[in-house]
Amino acid sequence: MEYEDLTPSAQRAALSEYGEPPDDWQLDVYEYAREKARERGFHIEEINYSGFHSQGDGASWTGVADLLEFLEYHVQRDVPHYTELVMLTELVRNLHPDKWLSFHRRSFYYSHSGTMQLEDNNITFEFGDEPVVMSSGILAGADAREVADAIGAKYLWNDVEEWVLREAKDYADTIYKQLEEEYDNYTSEEYFKELIYINGWRFDSAGKLIQE
Repeated sequence: MEYEDLTPSAQRAALSEYGEPPDDWQLDVYEYAREKARERGFHIEEINYSGFHSQGDGASWTGVADLLEFLEYHVQRDVPHYTELVMLTELVRNLHPDKWLSFHRRSFYYSHSGTMQLEDNNITFEFGDEPVVMSSGILAGADAREVADAIGAKYLWNDVEEWVLREAKDYADTIYKQLEEEYDNYTSEEYFKELIYINGWRFDSAGKLIQE
C-alpha cells in the first residue's frame, strides 16, 4: 500500500518505526554553530545536548573565548559603559593580545547551558613601577596604568567575565533551538514522505515496510 492509503494509526506506526533521523543528523548544526561562534569570539571544542521534551534538556559547549575577539564583536554603542569598554578593549589589545577564557561543564548528568562555567583565569591589570605605554590602537601613546585607573579596569573586568559567560550560555541556548528545529524537520511527516518517494517504499496495512 502507498503511505497515503494507510489508516491514520498505520501512518503513525510507520512514521514511528521508520522515521528516525540518521545517526549523524546533528553534524550540520554543529558545523554551522562553530562557524558562527568564531564571529563572536567563541571557539567551540565540544557540544553536548539532551533533548527534546524533558525538564533539564538543553545544550552546552566547552571551549574558549578569545577576549579581544569577544570585545571587538560585542562592544557596540548600545551596550552599557560603552566608552569604558572601548578603553578596556584597547588595554586587552596592548597588554593581553593572546588571552583566552576557558569554559567547562560542571555536571555529568545534564547538558543544559546552566552547567557552563568559566575556569579561573590569570588576566589581571596589575602594573609594575615602570610606565607601560600603549603601542597600538586608538589609544596608542597613552599610559596604560592611567587608562586602567580611569575606567576602573579591575572592577570592570568582573562585569566583563559575567558578560562573557552570559553570552556563552545564550549561544548554547541558540544551538539547542537549532538542534531542536533540525530534529523536528527530520522527524516530520513531510520529510518522511520524501524518504518514501525517494526509496519507493510500500507498506502493509499495519504500516510495516514491505521488503522487496
